[in-house]
Amino acid sequence: MKTIKIFSLKIFVLIIIIAVAQSNAFAYLMANGAGGVYGASGGGEGLGCGGSLIENYIEIGAGHYLEAYSSILSFFNRVELADENTRDFYQWQSILSKAITRVNQAAAAYDLLIQAAEAAPYNETVLLKLKNFDYDRFRVESGLKIEIFQEVETYLRAGDITGVFKRIRANLKEIHSRLKTIYEEVAQNKMPALVSLWDLNELCSSTLLFGQYVSRVFYSIL
Repeated sequence: MKTIKIFSLKIFVLIIIIAVAQSNAFAYLMANGAGGVYGASGGGEGLGCGGSLIENYIEIGAGHYLEAYSSILSFFNRVELADENTRDFYQWQSILSKAITRVNQAAAAYDLLIQAAEAAPYNETVLLKLKNFDYDRFRVESGLKIEIFQEVETYLRAGDITGVFKRIRANLKEIHSRLKTIYEEVAQNKMPALVSLWDLNELCSSTLLFGQYVSRVFYSIL
């Protein structure tokens, strides 16, 4: 049974490495470029009034989130390398605490982002581009995961860019909740269940890919 658990964990870490390598395939990862849909601009390109502020919040939120995910991956790596006799629960708590702090900072940035987005007008020219964009062709040519990209398409085709930010904010809230649960287990010197680690990684990875796919569309039309 122990051998099976160790093998499962190694497969899990391998999946993490693959996911991160795929996620870093694009330079700007977390909805960067979406600020271009806010505020009127002459030709419908670039950042209009309010768009630069929104883009700044996007970048701040993304920076904190990527730092949080980095800490989470560091925690996973230490879990992988430790056996029953070398588990450093104090170290794990420290790493998880950093991740929780960064997720909170990312969520705070998204709260400000959503407030700014709700107060800013949409650029109708950019909305029209999003409505008429060939999402199916783009997905196939780019080799994107269909279930995540279809969710992105639903928001972008409808012109609900603020909804994109709210979706990411909801994911951050769930990531925070799962981190707290794992932290509480580690604080009791308990090894978290593998399924909880898998679920956390899948949520972190899908959140990153969701934001990345939004960026890829915007950088294609602007």
